[in-house]
Amino acid sequence: MLLAALCSSAEVHIRETGLKGYMRGYGPARLKIEISNPASQSQDFLLRLTETNARATFFHADYKMHLNAGESRQLELPVLLGQGQRLRVEQINASGIIVSSDEEQIIFDQSELIAVVCSTPSTCKAVSDSIRSGITVEEQNEKEQQLRIVLLLEAPQTWFAYTPARSVIVAGPVEQPAARDAIANYARFGGDVIVATSEAPHDFLAQYRIAGAGKVPIGNGTVRFVGSAAGPEMKAIFTPEKPRKRNPWDIAITFQATISSSALLQWTGTEFVFPKLRWVIGWMVIYTLIIGVVNFFVLRRMGRVEMGWITVPVIAACFALLFYGISVRGKMTRFVLDEATVCWMDSKSTVGVAENRFRVASPQVRDVVLHVPTSSVMSASAHDPLFRASDAATIWDDEKRRPPSNVPDIVMDSAQHVPLEMLRLSFRDIEFKTVHSFPGTVRLEDGVLRNGTGQTFEQAVLVDFDSRQFYDLGRLPDGGEAHPFSVSAQKLRTDPHANFRFNSSDHLQNAFSLAGFLNSESFVSSFSAKPLTFIGFTDQPLVQGELERINPVRKTYTLYVVTLEGPK
Repeated sequence: MLLAALCSSAEVHIRETGLKGYMRGYGPARLKIEISNPASQSQDFLLRLTETNARATFFHADYKMHLNAGESRQLELPVLLGQGQRLRVEQINASGIIVSSDEEQIIFDQSELIAVVCSTPSTCKAVSDSIRSGITVEEQNEKEQQLRIVLLLEAPQTWFAYTPARSVIVAGPVEQPAARDAIANYARFGGDVIVATSEAPHDFLAQYRIAGAGKVPIGNGTVRFVGSAAGPEMKAIFTPEKPRKRNPWDIAITFQATISSSALLQWTGTEFVFPKLRWVIGWMVIYTLIIGVVNFFVLRRMGRVEMGWITVPVIAACFALLFYGISVRGKMTRFVLDEATVCWMDSKSTVGVAENRFRVASPQVRDVVLHVPTSSVMSASAHDPLFRASDAATIWDDEKRRPPSNVPDIVMDSAQHVPLEMLRLSFRDIEFKTVHSFPGTVRLEDGVLRNGTGQTFEQAVLVDFDSRQFYDLGRLPDGGEAHPFSVSAQKLRTDPHANFRFNSSDHLQNAFSLAGFLNSESFVSSFSAKPLTFIGFTDQPLVQGELERINPVRKTYTLYVVTLEGPK
């Protein structure tokens, strides 16, 4: 009773979801929470986040924390969005009692979100008016329908706060180093940052300012500089281009024209190949002939047709064992932990951002726990398509027609332990995003490529997307140099009519090679014009994942993708 009284006034509140309430239906989203302990003594609490709908829980995270007497704390936590409709947060005391809770509905907006970091209401209004302005009424109406503008007088200090935004405009002072890093890392993960030089800090991303360069690569994204937040340059950026006749292949090419951890894992990760339909049909024909023709022909010749009651089930059991043995022959006997990582960098910064995708493949029915460093942010989750096949079967079972059990799809805690339910010959894919600082980067100067990342690349290539070719550099150690243009160039795939759908025949069969990856279905070379790009491969993990109490077979594929500047 005394403990309950001490915690009776403890409170937890959801202050903000996503970016001013805007969220996308994928990837990590920010959840800003305020939690307090008004008691006269310090206490330990469990902060529980859940994403749910009426039928199931999709995400469940527990964070342990210690609050001093009278302490109130604001937290910005990542939430992995799924198919949920509500976010709920609960404050649980040491006795397991929920002392406070709050919840909020999830609303996904399909409009393109523009985030504007500005310092004064007048500047915010000027930027907003410039973005919304159009030459014609039709243009203005189109912008009103497609764009949503969020004005931020205070810049968030976590990169995943900006994930709903198509573009982030910096038109005001960004004083906090964490806030600056958050915007820069949002760009490195593939975002678009626009800096108004007359309003933004003069030293903000200054190393990327190149006169007349337009978009400048920063990691996997871009940054560009305009003279004024409300000038004609800003207006031109958000003025829709005139419609043009498009090649019907453009959509497929654009969709697949990227280097991603999921594509890399699809090509290299453990896969289960089961008999194809034609194999099953062929054996069923053989089975039918044996059990229906050969079996009874022999029994008739023996004059013992009644023995069919015994021979038919015996033959069926033998064929069942044969089918099972052939289908699982050569399959795994130990757990496998695959890690496919893509780290994006550029030649102007020593900071890199990475997608780390883990695949846990299981030879047996067992619950396992994947553990990754706390600096990682969970960004995606997937499983074997056949993993939940049994759930679909229960829908048609009249005796079991009820909602699925309320088991979270993803569970994690503050120490980044992720329990996974595994079936025999099944796999689960979990993706995390991380930010890393390196002692240096890769630079191209006077035709010489220098590696200062602190990493030794077992294989390295330099890709020229403009000419659709690449240069194989071989091994490039830390501190090493290479002369890429002294070797013969090799062509990238350029056939726009190729079938880009991945199939198991294109899966990695032998040792990994960058040249093989560049010519696989997982890498499509129909990119638009880009700078020269360095790609280095190492089998050393960038983020160390572990399966608790299990010693798995480990396979690691790490690619460093660095956009370069420098003449050929």
